[in-house]
Amino acid sequence: MTVTQNAWQPTSEESRTLLAEFGIATPRQVAVTSVDQVLDAAGSFDGPIVIKAIAPDLVHKSDAGGVVVGIRSPESAREEALEMAARIPAITGFLMQEFVAGSHEIFLGMRRDPVLGAFVLVGLGGIWVEVLNDVAIRPVPCTEIDAETMLRSLRAAPLLAGGRGTTAVDRSAIAQVVVSVSQFAAQHPEIEQLDLNPVVVADGMAIAVDWHLLCRDPSEAIPRRSDHRGVRHILSPNGIVVVGASADTDKVGGRLFRYLVSHGYEKPLYAVNSDAEPVMGRPAYHSVSKLPSTPDLACVVVPVSSVLKVARECAEAGIPGIIVYSSGFAESGPEGRHLQDQLRELATESGVLISGPNTAGMINTHLPMCASITMASEDARMPAGNIGVITQSGGLGSALVSRIWDSGAAISTWVSCGNEVDLTLSDYLDHLVDDERTDVVVLFIEALREVEIFAAACRRARVLGKPILAYKTGTTELGRAAVCSHTAALAGDDQLYDATFRSLGVIRCHDLQSLLDAAIALSWQPIPRANRVAVISTSGGACSIAADACVRAGLELPSFSEKARSKIRTAIPSFGSHANPVDVTLGASTHPQIVGDAVAAVMDESNIDAILVALSSNTGKPALHMARHLVSLTERVDKPLIVARVAADYLATDALAHYREGQVPVYSTPERAVAVLAAMVEAGKAREVASTAARSPC
Repeated sequence: MTVTQNAWQPTSEESRTLLAEFGIATPRQVAVTSVDQVLDAAGSFDGPIVIKAIAPDLVHKSDAGGVVVGIRSPESAREEALEMAARIPAITGFLMQEFVAGSHEIFLGMRRDPVLGAFVLVGLGGIWVEVLNDVAIRPVPCTEIDAETMLRSLRAAPLLAGGRGTTAVDRSAIAQVVVSVSQFAAQHPEIEQLDLNPVVVADGMAIAVDWHLLCRDPSEAIPRRSDHRGVRHILSPNGIVVVGASADTDKVGGRLFRYLVSHGYEKPLYAVNSDAEPVMGRPAYHSVSKLPSTPDLACVVVPVSSVLKVARECAEAGIPGIIVYSSGFAESGPEGRHLQDQLRELATESGVLISGPNTAGMINTHLPMCASITMASEDARMPAGNIGVITQSGGLGSALVSRIWDSGAAISTWVSCGNEVDLTLSDYLDHLVDDERTDVVVLFIEALREVEIFAAACRRARVLGKPILAYKTGTTELGRAAVCSHTAALAGDDQLYDATFRSLGVIRCHDLQSLLDAAIALSWQPIPRANRVAVISTSGGACSIAADACVRAGLELPSFSEKARSKIRTAIPSFGSHANPVDVTLGASTHPQIVGDAVAAVMDESNIDAILVALSSNTGKPALHMARHLVSLTERVDKPLIVARVAADYLATDALAHYREGQVPVYSTPERAVAVLAAMVEAGKAREVASTAARSPC
């Protein structure tokens, strides 16, 4: 089929032919253009038929009275066609199909996103798909196992399984059509959207009785490029030049140079400015062509009008990486977009890697290198850690990094992506996943680019056991006109990101606090094997809060063995509770060892994967004694232990400092702590999926 317009909808028969290529069954049908032709056409069917209206822009036919089912004679068909034409003045013809009866109607759809790719949707069919908005979404490709998982995830799954006396649907037949739709999407990139609604299962076969396809010109696809393997020149440069370095270290160029010096960058560091004015006692040069040696990285802090010239000089000098901090590009309007296009062309033609423009820079604590212009870098601390942070926001990214430092944790790397004229978040992730000093990655995402690189990096992270946490903000406008179809209504950008993250094992956090909480816990504590939690508390109220939060988060509180219960009974007051959750009572305020003793009693339980200690108030030496005991216990077993402490920090500053030193995370409420455990369990599931796949003979 030849696409001649921006958006093109094939006829029902053309669509039917395409679907048949992938084994998607459809009923026999005949299309006519007038009421008089209905009589003869209806007579060619052996059994009952369905008449559907053909009219421009008529998507919801049943709502408009454009579908009549169960017609058993040609004469009845003609009468129904006359009435239908009266109801729908814009009608241009009639489609007659053989009637297919089944116990359930299923909706199957496909939507192609210009960046994220193709997705398959499945849910209840007919009118219920939009009334209930109960659909499962998964990126292509989909296997039959994926399809079964999608069907089980629906709220309507009990109905499909035959609950409450209903007839069970043949899920294997539906799963086969899901796989066919996935294959269809993979082999027909010109198809932007597909609705199969409803799909009826009859005699072990799934039959699509109505369909809607929308095609788009393949030339509109966003061009792809190969990934950059030289990101190390920017993240771990052997030599840096700051172009625009100023002797006034309060100006941006001077401040950047000062941060590089004060945070200990020990490789060759050069300054370039128009007057060759020394910076911080170091000689400066008129241009990069005058440098005594060629650095790996040029940090460009010049007016936007000079950026292109400077970038070209850097490329000609053989500098492989450039960070452009200057603003005034695509974010500023048409003129800035034109400049950014020219910068992109330079990167493509020269092979130089460009980070930014409009970026706040980056930090590598292990080099060390602080090539950041944000005020968060004024802090003298820049401890080396194991959390990699990549953000599509400079100011917010630096704030997140400062919070991580303030918590007592530390980063390995921070990257502010800027406008992503060349290098993207996906490129940086691709690098960090293989960084042996990075154990967990935090992403602040506005919109993904280079999704193939992103997906490959995420899959590799699962194999390596490195959790990826993502906070996705905003929605994307990708230049696609809205289309009145089920897939357009049900698979919005955010749902597609959700499906993408789930399929790749990325843990999505829905607020910044949860993002930071989970990142710190995963950087300090081991990943739990499963979702079974022991709760030890000094308060009955905290026990209830923690238990309720665990149930909501899908965490289990299993029973302890008799051996563990006996140890707990010995350790805590007789009026305490030795069941899970354990209430050691407020006696812990004067006898703090009982909390640690209760934890010790359950740490070796084979059916316990993580431990939550929920404290109300403690202070002074008892609080410090408890902290020392709990931290020492974490060295015994490879299970996470986290603390929820509701009381104010000033009551136990020494204890809190000891928890930090021992890398035991402390959160202000049981709910926050449980949310962290839930994220850690998700990380464990992602690792197990990767491990299972690696063991599979396929």
